[in-house]
Amino acid sequence: MILEVIGYIITVSLATIIPPFTVVPLELVAPSRYGLFLAFVYTLLGNILGASVAFLLARRYGWGLMEKLFKEKEVEKAKEIAKNYSFWKITWIRMIFTPLFDVLSYACGLTRISTGKFIVSTIISNVPTITVILIFGNNINLSFTFIVWLSAGILLVSLIFLTRRLRRKSLLKT
Repeated sequence: MILEVIGYIITVSLATIIPPFTVVPLELVAPSRYGLFLAFVYTLLGNILGASVAFLLARRYGWGLMEKLFKEKEVEKAKEIAKNYSFWKITWIRMIFTPLFDVLSYACGLTRISTGKFIVSTIISNVPTITVILIFGNNINLSFTFIVWLSAGILLVSLIFLTRRLRRKSLLKT
């Protein structure tokens, strides 16, 4: 059971690190597997881990990495937000504009926000979204095994898209 939980947390974290990977299907069945409270804790831990890795990768590799991982429009929006960042501005934007969460996790690494404040922002901005997804998932009947395979397929397709994008942007050699 512990390896399954660790696998779930790592898989959730990959959704932030690897655009455009999503784990919403897996999050929907998490309450049936772990119970609502533990599903919330594990999902939040995965989001914190993924956002922190993105944050640290951006600190290490800069805007160039983001320009290779994300669409130009997303990077421009992130640059605009990062220029005039504040703790609450970043927190609210990451909470309200969920599709920008991944790119903003990277962008925050390029601001002067401390790692501690970034993690607190990640927790605050994730609570509403995780709560809605898990409560919805708790009220529908989905097969855990089917969703695990679906999520694995989504990860594979996401990795293919990411590899193609990186090749096009000359990060990887063909």
